Amino acid sequence: MTIRYSIAVDGPPRFGRQALGWLATGAALGGVTADQVLVQCTDVVPDTFRRTVGRVFGVEVTALPGGAASRGTLNKLSQLAHPALDGDWVVLCDCDTVFAEPLPASAFRSGIAAKLVDVGFPDLAFWTDLLGRLGLSNGQLEARPAANGGGLTYRNNCNGGLYVGDRAHWARIAPAWRWAADALPTWITAPPTWDHYFDQIAFGVACARLGLDVELLPPRLNFPFHEDPPGPLEIQPILLHHHQSLESAQLHCRPGHALCPGVLSAVRRVNRVLDQLDWEAFGL
Repeated sequence: MTIRYSIAVDGPPRFGRQALGWLATGAALGGVTADQVLVQCTDVVPDTFRRTVGRVFGVEVTALPGGAASRGTLNKLSQLAHPALDGDWVVLCDCDTVFAEPLPASAFRSGIAAKLVDVGFPDLAFWTDLLGRLGLSNGQLEARPAANGGGLTYRNNCNGGLYVGDRAHWARIAPAWRWAADALPTWITAPPTWDHYFDQIAFGVACARLGLDVELLPPRLNFPFHEDPPGPLEIQPILLHHHQSLESAQLHCRPGHALCPGVLSAVRRVNRVLDQLDWEAFGL
């Protein structure tokens, strides 16, 4: 079984720092080997950063499909289009994630696996309207309560921090995802801040068009580290979705994490790896 992991990197330094965190923890804690990794960079990522990443980590560094027209808000779909991203299993990650341990075998099942969004945005009313207008709702949507706040949303409204899928299902969903992404601006009227969610919304539309239900992953496989947990948690995170710039070369816990021993343990392991990085060697 071959596995390929992919991240996309944009030009601002915070994305470079995040990518280094992903690469370092993937190698040290996540069981990710260099030959499995594809780092896809937009046109504005400095050449020196690309060369140093390739040399230090031994990974393949390439251009994100789309060139200067690449939209960071569609980075998952753009990553999937790269011909080098070929394996029995393909794992798409946001670069602002870090590994505390390897992904378990249970994440690699036939189909596409991801985690439901944390805060239920967009909500069920949005999805009911959109998919209804497209004739894709069959009269009723399967809803799920979001972990944070319990608001209802469409069960294929998934967080983009981690997608895991087999070759056949990615080949099936890719054209439907592209179709939805291209047409989405004509279907909805939304403020510019929504551009960040176009990848996610188009993915949900593609699932509805294909009649495909995502295998919903537990929170520990894509842990929302940027939010205060609702209470004490015994969870042991595997992948931390941190949303931090890593300017201080560390992950910084939120106050609520003090009641989450598994989270604290994961952060200590991650920060020990981050402490060993020579950030200046990458121009950061």
